[in-house]
Amino acid sequence: MPTLNEIFDKRKIILYQNESLDLDHYYQEPYQDENDEIKEMGKPFETDVSKKIRTLDLINEERTYSGFSYFMDGSRRTYKIGDMVLEGKKIYPVVVAQVRAGCTKRDQQKKLHTYGAVQKKNLLLLSDKMNEVDFQEIRQRILKTQMAKDIHLDIVKYHFEPNKDNVPVNAAIAKANSMMHDMEIDILGKMVNSGTLEPNHMLIVDGPLQFIRQDTGKPEFADMFYNVVGVSKSFDPIRQMRRRCPSARIIGTAELKGYELLFKGSRTGSYLTIEKQDDSMVPVAAWEVTTEDEQALDRYEGFPAFYYKVELTLPIKGIVSGKIRNRKCFVYIMHEDRPLGVPSDFYMDTCKEGYQDFGFDEKFLMDAIERSRK
Repeated sequence: MPTLNEIFDKRKIILYQNESLDLDHYYQEPYQDENDEIKEMGKPFETDVSKKIRTLDLINEERTYSGFSYFMDGSRRTYKIGDMVLEGKKIYPVVVAQVRAGCTKRDQQKKLHTYGAVQKKNLLLLSDKMNEVDFQEIRQRILKTQMAKDIHLDIVKYHFEPNKDNVPVNAAIAKANSMMHDMEIDILGKMVNSGTLEPNHMLIVDGPLQFIRQDTGKPEFADMFYNVVGVSKSFDPIRQMRRRCPSARIIGTAELKGYELLFKGSRTGSYLTIEKQDDSMVPVAAWEVTTEDEQALDRYEGFPAFYYKVELTLPIKGIVSGKIRNRKCFVYIMHEDRPLGVPSDFYMDTCKEGYQDFGFDEKFLMDAIERSRK
């Protein structure tokens, strides 16, 4: 069986292979469960064997009625396995990925079991800077190998945009993430078309899936998200930030003048944002982050499709010293064409906890809800 180096060499493309670099944990991707570490790099992360055993006494516990019967989630692991040289001198990463998406169902006896088939993809991601002839030749040679057949490997392209992805490897991660969301949308579409989802049999998805995927503009796309609710996995905002960006640290608070707080999004979920408004002010907390932290936040916030970023200078009051210093900052703002809406109680509790942590007046949140009702 030919090696990757031999396959690339036949097309006169230099490939430098390296030990697998776990990109998800290297960037501390926020979508992974806490303590969900990869112990052995020589084995696939995703297998059919349960990694965690949870005992849930759903039958004997007294619980109020819930209209949620289904939960859908995706999983993505990415590894950089080498670099290839294109156009004589430009280096682009070669990345492999495992993406999965599946759904669970709670039946009338409150027992949990898999709903439908778990969708699985194993990917080799190559830069689209490679010409089409070379790409197709390499793709066909790899797919003919026994290993590719055994793991049902597919070879796909990723597109690097410097102003969006910062570094090429982020473009590969984004491509794998996009394919994971496509799989989730496919599962959701089948559930909608079969009439599975109803007001008393609703679906929970992890995060605002309807915003991460590109809206087609067609009514049927929006209709897919009736009886679907996106939720976060954790209430604790500071803990969430530290999971997404472990090296980030709180440096202080400030008043963002000339802006007002709003809740916007769509009919299936509304989230915090700010918009310009004279004679208004929004209290904010400031974190010091690294480039890697910012990249992780970009992916988490859905930048640039859902939120965009604005750079500004703020007078930050030090969390320890109390001294005020001007600092250059960036803030995420939701695209203004998103409609106003009222957030879920779950999301509102998260916002309130964040305000309590920093000593902010919760009246800002309540006023934002009133403005967003109009």
